[in-house]
Amino acid sequence: MSDSGRLGWWALWTLATAVGYSIGLYAGFFLSHFLLGPIMAAVAVGAAVGIAQRPVLQHRLEPRRSHRWSPVDSAGWIFGCVIGTSVAFGIVLLTVQAGSVEANELGAKDLVLPLACAGVLAGYFQTRVLRRFVLESQWWIIASGVGWTSSALGLALFAPLGEAIYPVFAILIAPAVAGIILGGVTGAWLVRLPLRQPDLTSPGPPPSDRSS
Repeated sequence: MSDSGRLGWWALWTLATAVGYSIGLYAGFFLSHFLLGPIMAAVAVGAAVGIAQRPVLQHRLEPRRSHRWSPVDSAGWIFGCVIGTSVAFGIVLLTVQAGSVEANELGAKDLVLPLACAGVLAGYFQTRVLRRFVLESQWWIIASGVGWTSSALGLALFAPLGEAIYPVFAILIAPAVAGIILGGVTGAWLVRLPLRQPDLTSPGPPPSDRSS
């Protein structure tokens, strides 16, 4: 992939991640009032990010549209995001239940450590998918941890500033900023991971399918 192609893919990945992060956060907080509280919010954020990233990632890993990417790969990628965010929100919930902090006192800064854990866990599970397509896939665990931690730090810094200017501004823009940071960091790392060469000895579709 050329430098311009890498830059275009990185921008698309960043945009997809920001959209997924924002939609998931809004949907999660809405659904949390009706179903399972914070756990539903965690599932919504993780699923939205994973679903938004999946087609962009597949395009990067399989630019020739081979048939190695399977529904199991898609489920594994989304599952990694869901597990990571669920554990993160679980940590927050346990903190509240332990009585060390009141629920209404929780702020964006309280999500930094949980989302750092979320990134590492999500990265670990997603590496099970990446290792089939890229070399040195273990680096993704670090990239995911750094990305989610950076997004939480961005949220912690930006949300109070936006709220001081205009509360609605913080509500609408802060999640997008956090998503952009997450996508920017992880995309910059992922686009540099060397791809594995396809296994030409593996059976493929019939010639008629290849030409279609």
